[in-house]
Amino acid sequence: MKLLVYFLFLYFIFVLSTFKRFKGATGFTLLKFWRINFELWYFPAGFSIEEHKHPNEYIKIIRLFGEAVFYKNRNGKIVSHAAAWYNYWKFTYNIRNNEYHWLVAGKKMPLVVINYEYWYPGCKITSAAQDIKFKDL
Repeated sequence: MKLLVYFLFLYFIFVLSTFKRFKGATGFTLLKFWRINFELWYFPAGFSIEEHKHPNEYIKIIRLFGEAVFYKNRNGKIVSHAAAWYNYWKFTYNIRNNEYHWLVAGKKMPLVVINYEYWYPGCKITSAAQDIKFKDL
């Protein structure tokens, strides 16, 4: 039991050390191993992320709660993916490396997502948030 408490204490310290906050958006690392990183993010209602890309990682966004419209620029064509609170069968969003993308959270509900990141060989594993430009609506 003491070993479990010690492990949970160290994990809690690790989570606090990976806490990120950008203009109302809040995130922290859930798990990081090998070239894989899982982060939990909270975006307030109406929050917007400007168009950006991630050159070193493949990303999958898993929506847990809330509404949002995810956009990506795929070979010059804008593709949108609306995710409302009631359609939970559409809860993932894939982003390739160097693919421009952005999102707008719903006006009435906050957005909570898990950000799965696979980092390519030779890259320093940090957070996808390093490439994001945040802005408020």
